[in-house]
Amino acid sequence: MVTLGKRSDKNKFLNIEEFGGQLYIVRVLMYYDYPRFFVCQNKNDELYLFNETRDEKDFEAWGVIKISYEDLIKFYKNELSFRDLYVIYKDNYWDVNHYFKDDNTTETNIKKVEPTELLEFYSDDRKLYYDASETDMWYDLYE
Repeated sequence: MVTLGKRSDKNKFLNIEEFGGQLYIVRVLMYYDYPRFFVCQNKNDELYLFNETRDEKDFEAWGVIKISYEDLIKFYKNELSFRDLYVIYKDNYWDVNHYFKDDNTTETNIKKVEPTELLEFYSDDRKLYYDASETDMWYDLYE
């Protein structure tokens, strides 16, 4: 069984109204200089899987799936592939764009979309799974 980290000021992420308000990073699946692929939780214990899709000097973007804890565990155990997640949660997929402005403020835009390109990329003959044993990145970032 995999446990999630606790919500605290140390792991605050973004405040996104569409995702129930303040989000907290509770698990990191891939880290390179900062979290790239991670799980967030809101105050209602709803989970969101963030997958970085773009990183620029003044802009970050993620594909986000609202996911159940049970499916997150199945994904971790390789019982579900990336494609499986995009098929199961195609109606709960968002593009999130976060902009850093010159006046030191930020702006977050969110749009619900169908992950059509991802479904094409992760075709049936290209079942990719998260490899926790190789990367060993399933850990609490802020413990």
